[in-house]
Amino acid sequence: WGYNYFGQLGLGDTTNRPSPTQISGSWQSVTERGYHALALKSDGTFWVWGKNNYGQLGLGDMIDRTVPTQMGTESWQSIKAGMNHSFVLKSESQSASEFDGARLYVITSVGSLFNVFPFRVSLNQLRDRP
Repeated sequence: WGYNYFGQLGLGDTTNRPSPTQISGSWQSVTERGYHALALKSDGTFWVWGKNNYGQLGLGDMIDRTVPTQMGTESWQSIKAGMNHSFVLKSESQSASEFDGARLYVITSVGSLFNVFPFRVSLNQLRDRP
């Protein structure tokens, strides 16, 4: 509920809501920041909606979405929304607990360079940072 100017509530419109309103589906986790939301369903599919002015939804464009929209068909493990970027973690191993088997993808913008599709980041590079 609350402010919904960019459709970040995922209810199919941009009407503000004064009380909780359910979005149908079997959701495992949801994260929101910067007027966009990311969610994982219990089957591991990745869904996005809200403001998309920097391509932070990862759908290949910069069009806002007012309803949950599936991003890809892969199974994802974890999500995190930033102000104008998003992170998604995908397990590429048999066991999700095998850290080296996981792959981190980033959806972000840097200056005038927009990455509107997820791109892979090496976890070893992140571990070695101070």
